[in-house]
Amino acid sequence: ISESTSKKGGGMSSLIEGDLYHRHSMGNPYLPMHLVASFDDNIIINSGDEVGVFIGDMCIGSGVIGYDTKHTLAFLISDDPTTDAIDGGILGDELSFRLYHSNKEYALETSNASEVLFDPLSTAVLTFKSSHLIGVTDIFYDQFYVGNIIPNPLSETATILIHTPNEGQLRVSMVDLRGVEVKQLMNTMIDGRIEVLIDASYLDSGLYFVTVEFASGDVQKNEIRKVIVE
Repeated sequence: ISESTSKKGGGMSSLIEGDLYHRHSMGNPYLPMHLVASFDDNIIINSGDEVGVFIGDMCIGSGVIGYDTKHTLAFLISDDPTTDAIDGGILGDELSFRLYHSNKEYALETSNASEVLFDPLSTAVLTFKSSHLIGVTDIFYDQFYVGNIIPNPLSETATILIHTPNEGQLRVSMVDLRGVEVKQLMNTMIDGRIEVLIDASYLDSGLYFVTVEFASGDVQKNEIRKVIVE
């Protein structure tokens, strides 16, 4: 191979197993199934987030989202027939998927419904289309929620996910270290989930704050997120 080994190929992340999601059987995988997964724009992810693949409650593989792509790779292990215990997938087993992002766990759905069955030595190419919190859905959908700024630090633009439990006035602004507002990002009525664009392309480098204010009747909520502009 004559090309430099430092050249990135195809924009794919490396196959790195997760630290949170551990497959049931460690060591070299037996008759693995390979997974190539991507995410649509409705799912907010960070580099270093983990995807776990499960059959029931048994993890059979995991992957870490890379720093230069929204793809993730994983191999999924087959059950070893030489042992009595079920320690991997069997042809036709139904797969489920979880995402660990910003200290929360989400269930993932795939737009390729026919591709969610275990098939040893095959390759599945999936696109995840939505997510919801596992076990704490009511907390997320019944309360005011402000996510992390992604990416952070940012050079030009970033987004922040906001969810309101009911209709109200949402105001989002960016202020500097002096507390002076440098840009109003949003000031509108909202009911539900929204991703707010943060455009910092015109700002000097440094530390800023994104303030989120929500008012619905007598209820008022305020959140602040730090952001670094490079």
